[in-house]
Amino acid sequence: MDAVAKDYASILRAEGYDSPRAIAATPVAELERKRIRPGHARAMHACAEDLGSDEGGASAGVKIFDYDTIVKSLSVADAIETVEDAFCKLAQDKVDVPMPMHITIDETATAGPGDCHVKGGYVSGAATWTVKVASVSFYKSGGPPGGGVFVVMNAVTGQPCGIFQENRFMTDLRTGAAGGIALKHFGLAADALGSSNTIGFIGCGAIAKVMARAAKAVRPDFKGVCYAPDGSHETFAAEMSAELGVPFTAADSASEMCAESDIIYTQTSVTQCPNL
Repeated sequence: MDAVAKDYASILRAEGYDSPRAIAATPVAELERKRIRPGHARAMHACAEDLGSDEGGASAGVKIFDYDTIVKSLSVADAIETVEDAFCKLAQDKVDVPMPMHITIDETATAGPGDCHVKGGYVSGAATWTVKVASVSFYKSGGPPGGGVFVVMNAVTGQPCGIFQENRFMTDLRTGAAGGIALKHFGLAADALGSSNTIGFIGCGAIAKVMARAAKAVRPDFKGVCYAPDGSHETFAAEMSAELGVPFTAADSASEMCAESDIIYTQTSVTQCPNL
């Protein structure tokens, strides 16, 4: 059992649990959520002090994950279970989520325009907490319109243990996962009415693609219908049909899309739709 516990400890340290104390302070239920068997989790608690010293914690430095590594390693399907668990903890009043901080970068000769959002949260009993810095709307940059960094902090030592240069990729996965969870639960109610298999998409940008991937993870046989005021729905329908292997139809108007849909995702910043 000691050998099994050491193997698990090695895996957990790679996820930011950088000391035996961090593992010992993590509730068994939290370890179970990471697919560690309850008996093994209890064994880890029992022999935590024997798993090694705290050397290699804060003194080992912060682990940095670049964008390419993150994109290759994560999908929206990976995020659904974790985000759903976070929603449950939030409903149980076990999450501290302060109001976001917003910074406006006004347009001048040397900067902007753009916006920065700083968000963070902690789930009670977890071994880490996270703060995110996300920038958006830098449309005159000549490149991507923003970026993002996640900083993961050790809840035992207060030291940083991981930095994720995610450039909004993980942010989009979280948003898509929320859509998948909504489909999972609200779809059950629609099923009771006889149909919930046609999903509509208003707006067909990056978030819509992640929403479609999340829908596929939750309801593999759905049908998609889409419309975007900027005309991108034709391309979106073709791309998503090819990627997901489910039929997508581009509607001629928002009203047509709504009429054909059982469940609708909206992911657009427009305030008026010229073609209803």
